[in-house]
Amino acid sequence: MNRSLFFVAMACLAAGFSSVCFAQDRSTGDLNKLSPEEWQSRVNAARERLEKRREELRLEREKRLGPKQEKLKLNREERIEPKRDELRRERENKGGELPSPPQAGSTIDPTRFGLPTADTAGVPAGVTLTNYSGPMTITRPGAVIENVIINGTLSVKAANVTIKNCIIQNFGWWGIEGEGAANLRIENCDIIGPGAKAASNSAILGSGTFVGNDIRGVTIGIQTTDGASTIRDNYIHDLASGVADPHYDGITVLGRQNQVVIEHNTISVPNDHGTAAVFIKNDFGPIDDVVVRNNLMYGDPSYAMYVAAITPNGTITNVVIENNYIERGAYGYIAVENSKPIIRNNVEWNNHVDPIPYPR
Repeated sequence: MNRSLFFVAMACLAAGFSSVCFAQDRSTGDLNKLSPEEWQSRVNAARERLEKRREELRLEREKRLGPKQEKLKLNREERIEPKRDELRRERENKGGELPSPPQAGSTIDPTRFGLPTADTAGVPAGVTLTNYSGPMTITRPGAVIENVIINGTLSVKAANVTIKNCIIQNFGWWGIEGEGAANLRIENCDIIGPGAKAASNSAILGSGTFVGNDIRGVTIGIQTTDGASTIRDNYIHDLASGVADPHYDGITVLGRQNQVVIEHNTISVPNDHGTAAVFIKNDFGPIDDVVVRNNLMYGDPSYAMYVAAITPNGTITNVVIENNYIERGAYGYIAVENSKPIIRNNVEWNNHVDPIPYPR
């Protein structure tokens, strides 16, 4: 199923339509006519197994850790304090003072990790913006749109389009809809969704290069489509939607992707209805060659990451998850099903128990 069609289904449901919902599938030209119940079944099928597993893990965790949680916390503190004493003595010998440690449960400051914030992502300071007066559907290959404020969804239907130093706001389901637009580039933009005031899906739908954007107020920050993508230096945060039962994700890779690099992003996903900072699942087909590197993922969704393959949609291969800072989600760090990602050199911590592991 075409991704736009898939999420039109969700839009129909969110709007509470009781009659049959119609949607045009651009990939086949067929008119699809499905009842809301059938749409709901399709939309929810991909999540049901994961939600079931989530509940199983919750019960297992409560059974295992409930009476032992305080003891585990004390054991952690006993392990951490000798190291802190060693660092304190080392610093004092060099004539300096060891700064106070961040407390467990304190607010995370991405700048201390050297990762993007609202100050470093989005439209750069000093850029003069004017109101956009061009077409909302871009059909000219190689078009460059920059230094403007765009109100509404910008649809890209041409190759090699660049959108740079823009504010995209007051849109509905998509901020920038670029499915099928080859080599789309979106750079240093503020993409501001409607938040809880209206139903929304993704700030960006497409494949290409997405660098240095500040994304907020949507259900999904960046939704990749077919082929290769580079996603770097983005700040994805404060996800929100007026959908009755949203599933918040920072970045999704949902099938027919290859050579995807997700690198040096700050991704914060809420606990309430949060699924994952990075969600990799082959709903639309096989996935190959995905690197998730040097990101900060936090905010207590179900897991920081999902990597889940389902049949008969092909396999998920050559996924590498490395050198990330990963806060524990409500049920764990990285959930893996029917795939074998390489997971290495990540810093994992439980923000309810551990100090935030800022680099020194």
